Amino acid sequence: MERKNRIERRWVSLKVNGDLKAYVLLDETLRCKALQFLVNALSEMYPLLSYENCAMPHIPAAGRALYCQSPVFVDDKMPRAGLCVTSRHIVFLVIAVDHRAESMLGFRRTLLKTYESHCAWRNVFENALPLLCSDSIGDIKQVLHPIEENFKLAAHVYNSSKVTKQLLRLSSSNDPSKPWYLRVSSFLRILEYSYVPNIYCEGISITIIDILFLFYIIELLKSRKLLLVEFPQIERWLKVMYHKQSSMFCGDPVGSFDRSPCSDSELIPQTDIELIRSEKENHWSNHYNPGEGRSNLISLIIDSTGPPPIVPHPYYDFITSFEWKNVPRWADPGRHVPEKRASRKRQQILSLASAVLDVISGRPNQVIVDLCSGGGHVGLLLAFLVPDDYSIVLVDNKSESLGQAMQRIEDRRLSNANSSIPDNIFCVQCSIDEFIGDFDIGVTLHACGGSTDIVLDMCFGKKAAFVVCPCCYGNVRKMTNFQYPRSEKFRSKEIVREEFLFMTKGADNTGVDEQAEICMGIVDHDRLSHAQELGYSTTLTKLVPPEASPKNSLLIGQFESVTIT
Repeated sequence: MERKNRIERRWVSLKVNGDLKAYVLLDETLRCKALQFLVNALSEMYPLLSYENCAMPHIPAAGRALYCQSPVFVDDKMPRAGLCVTSRHIVFLVIAVDHRAESMLGFRRTLLKTYESHCAWRNVFENALPLLCSDSIGDIKQVLHPIEENFKLAAHVYNSSKVTKQLLRLSSSNDPSKPWYLRVSSFLRILEYSYVPNIYCEGISITIIDILFLFYIIELLKSRKLLLVEFPQIERWLKVMYHKQSSMFCGDPVGSFDRSPCSDSELIPQTDIELIRSEKENHWSNHYNPGEGRSNLISLIIDSTGPPPIVPHPYYDFITSFEWKNVPRWADPGRHVPEKRASRKRQQILSLASAVLDVISGRPNQVIVDLCSGGGHVGLLLAFLVPDDYSIVLVDNKSESLGQAMQRIEDRRLSNANSSIPDNIFCVQCSIDEFIGDFDIGVTLHACGGSTDIVLDMCFGKKAAFVVCPCCYGNVRKMTNFQYPRSEKFRSKEIVREEFLFMTKGADNTGVDEQAEICMGIVDHDRLSHAQELGYSTTLTKLVPPEASPKNSLLIGQFESVTIT
């Protein structure tokens, strides 16, 4: 696999108490500079952490780190890419020797964890703020306004009633070490409502979110792109950081920031109690009401674009005659899920893997990337089915899932200890759009919402084949960087985004609404029409059997300039 070094990169070693623990691959992008800012801040708070430049380490994960955008955290297990993932793992190194650092990751260590409620911060740090700082791409008010409003709300605190009672008791004590904010009457008034205000970005303690946000705010102020007068709550937070965490400000970089002394009461956010009480979560309802309007829209789309061209699975006979008893434990997904799910999971995985076998027929030395791989079910079965000269990369952003996959990879090695088995399957922890290595075939099973379209776009960019089973169609509404419908074929029929999203929402009710499967077919027809416009030959088929999953569409594509012998 070719490694994409788009800009010059360098290695840094991380030490805790003088012991080498890990490496980080950096470049000169703002995300890497933000990470260096974080490491410097952590080194001030926890002097046991240190780092220095070094040569490329001689461990397998180091070479695989080159397949990802920087920053990349590398230990003896796998490369982990992305500012947020790397930041979390550096904090974990500190926590191992100083448990006080746990507060940097918030309750249950969930801050910046991929699938937690704080994912909004991930997008801000990984995408929105770097673009604002470097290229002025984006609307600064649109990016910062949600953060400004968040300071007016209550912090996300587990068992807030209990916490506020504990804080109120501590405030009335004579303990000289009690936090400064417990001496401020306006803070105590908020506690009496059983709310904890956001003094910092996520509550009353500084976390890695505050440190990363501080880096970007300083960058915006230095470039004069940010007027704090437009964001009074962010300005208040900045004063808290300056007066309570002054060591993080190197020299005097914040020219337009008022650093004059202020009282502690000025550092307490103006929490809006009424806003908190009336706050209602905006969500997209899972309930979809059938109606004449939708039926008419379905008819209009099918009349203008034609029905979805669904054909039988190309490896139907192979699937129906497959003997799972011949599959080793490490490759069998049914051995790694609850028994009641085993049969359906095997059907789903085999349907996808067998479609890959059809695509690769006659092609030697291929690289298959299993994107959104989870525990590696698809990739590990492929490792059993494909020739030994193939390479398989499992890409996912969840550390726990990849940990399960790595254990099965080790089981594979141990079960073949007396034979020659290639080291041709490995894991990379990163978001799918941070993977930059070359590959020949991209596969994904039930990538949520717009992640399916990201996978397809990655394949289009490499002219790679794809085998994709989509999921969570309604979630494509969140993808503001994609045009929907995707294809010119659909857009030329004057099908607008709102109508198309109407179809995606309807597609999520498979198993409940008989028209949902038609909606699903329309959405996937558009995806494959877009692929055809880019030079792909495509197939739309179903899992075998279709009852293996309510989301049972299988999209297969090969770039036509590739000849199969």
